[in-house]
Amino acid sequence: MKHCIGLDYKKKPYRNYFCTCPGDKDWNELVDKGLAIKSKKEPNNGCIYFWLSRQGVEYVLEKSVGEKVYNEL
Repeated sequence: MKHCIGLDYKKKPYRNYFCTCPGDKDWNELVDKGLAIKSKKEPNNGCIYFWLSRQGVEYVLEKSVGEKVYNEL
C-alpha cells in the first residue's frame, strides 16, 4: 500500500496506482475491505490497475486527508 502512493521513494505521497494481475489476492482483499478500488477496464498485457480509496490512504498515513489532497494523488 505504501508503494502504491509512492512512500517507498519519497516522504510524502505523490501518486496513487498499482498495476498487478486481476486475480491478485492481496489487492482484491483490500477492495473487499473498502481500502482499494479496482479498475473496471480490461487487463492490458495481463495487468490491471488498483488504487487506494481515500480510506486506504488514510489508513496508510494514519491520519485523515481532505478531498483535495486525495484527488491530487
